[in-house]
Amino acid sequence: MMTFKKSLLLSILSAGLLILAYPQIDAWLLAWVALVPLLLVLDGKSLRASFGYAYLTGFVFFAAMFYWFVHVTWFGALLLIAYLALYFGVFGIGYWYLNHRDAEVNQRVK
Repeated sequence: MMTFKKSLLLSILSAGLLILAYPQIDAWLLAWVALVPLLLVLDGKSLRASFGYAYLTGFVFFAAMFYWFVHVTWFGALLLIAYLALYFGVFGIGYWYLNHRDAEVNQRVK
């Protein structure tokens, strides 16, 4: 079982790798492995934790991608980043669901 601190760092690392894969830095090969740390974090977590860690990854990622939006409006930037991070959170819920569904199927087979 992963500690809270390690899970937090791996979630942020996943966001960092996604950020580096974008055109300004142009390390596009990182896009192929950027979600691996997040998937390691999500494995075996509860539904709430899966959503939370995935949401954190999305929030950090979109905050870095839309940093320039703060010059227009702080409140609007925060709302936009929080909204877009929900997509990552939904991914975390989907991962949790598929992970638990597979566990139930394996129990029925045995």
